[in-house]
Amino acid sequence: MIVIPSFERYDNLKKHTLSFLKRYDIPDSEIVVVVSEHDRQLSQYLTLDCGVIVTEANKIGDVHNFITDTFDEGEFICELDDDIRHIKNKDLINIESFTDLLSTAKNLLVENKASYCGTYSVPNKMFMNKSNEISLDLKYCLGLIRFRFIRKEIKCKTSYSEDYENCIRHYVRDGKIIRLNHICGITANYAAGGCDGSGRNLETERTHKEELCKLFPNHTTLFQRKNKRYDIRLKDKSPISSLA
Repeated sequence: MIVIPSFERYDNLKKHTLSFLKRYDIPDSEIVVVVSEHDRQLSQYLTLDCGVIVTEANKIGDVHNFITDTFDEGEFICELDDDIRHIKNKDLINIESFTDLLSTAKNLLVENKASYCGTYSVPNKMFMNKSNEISLDLKYCLGLIRFRFIRKEIKCKTSYSEDYENCIRHYVRDGKIIRLNHICGITANYAAGGCDGSGRNLETERTHKEELCKLFPNHTTLFQRKNKRYDIRLKDKSPISSLA
């Protein structure tokens, strides 16, 4: 199942992610959009041909927890950002088949007894070609594309650092997460609406990332970028990890 959380970006969703999936012949029956009951564009979302699930959750961390609650334990899902333009390989060429990518991710998770798989964070041809195609250690996977088996016990406590938190919690559970270093997504991070539209700003992002670093001090380092946004470096700094 393809699951797309969206917040006040109905037009972007149709123009980008849903058009992307249509180009790869993904049927509407395999797509579910998750939208908040507080969304001012809710009536528009309800006109979509694909599935639409309405949730009381508003913040993105709570939405992902809702998705975990909604689907069955052990079910394989792919979560996409609502603003996906393209998915590219290490040479920054559009992938040939999204269905094949889904199969590859699922098979790698099964083979490696892992629950969570993501992609390279930035479309950088030089870095992607220098990296091993697959890594299993604790690395950040940008939340715009994620493949996972539903694990009911994994719930995020933060919202505006939930992508980091999901990486850490799945890594702690399984001792590994999979990152496809030869695959990356093209989107517009921090575009109008989306996470920023539901309360995300420099201050709330900093607060949530500080909270995550307190929860997982042996896996995180907080720092501030030149653009003033706070960010986290992920690294397992302890031989034994315990879930917070």
